[in-house]
Amino acid sequence: MLKYNRQQIIQFFIFFICLSVLSIVSSLAKAEGNCPPGYYPVGGQGVQGCAPIPNYGGGGGYAGPSYRSPTTEGYVAAGTNGVIGVATAKIFRGKLEEKALQDCEKKGGTGCQIWFTYDDNHCATVGQAEGTNRLYRARTTAGEVKDVIPVLVPGSRKALGRKKVVDACRADGFPESQCKIIYQDCRRLNLP
Repeated sequence: MLKYNRQQIIQFFIFFICLSVLSIVSSLAKAEGNCPPGYYPVGGQGVQGCAPIPNYGGGGGYAGPSYRSPTTEGYVAAGTNGVIGVATAKIFRGKLEEKALQDCEKKGGTGCQIWFTYDDNHCATVGQAEGTNRLYRARTTAGEVKDVIPVLVPGSRKALGRKKVVDACRADGFPESQCKIIYQDCRRLNLP
């Protein structure tokens, strides 16, 4: 007959308790039901599905930028005589400042300087008081449009840009009929 000493019996008892605890813990770990790792069960009343666990398995890695970086930019140069020059291109495709200044000078602009810049998240609008060298500008975004027009519709950014330019022109005492839009660029036309 096998004889066990007191220490062996205690070790066996501790082993049995540890095994029991591990089996209970492993059954609790099945909280994901029949879903694969990284998913949790959803539904009820007999309808069952799996949804991804947010940030599952993530943690230390680089997730990348959470913003949409612009893909196109534009430069508008203006001369003291009311002539404008424009250059637009994909980012990092040459010196757009120089191209805008050259365009302004080619069109007869004098004292041309970069007046403003924009990217494809903006709608750039330039207006002029007809018969003068007075220029007006607006750079609108979808966020601005939401503040003014509660329901975003296609063309909202264009309309707001036009309104801002004409309002600025009229504020200088020019009649609305004399306030003309001479340039407008809304790159992402699928956005309001």
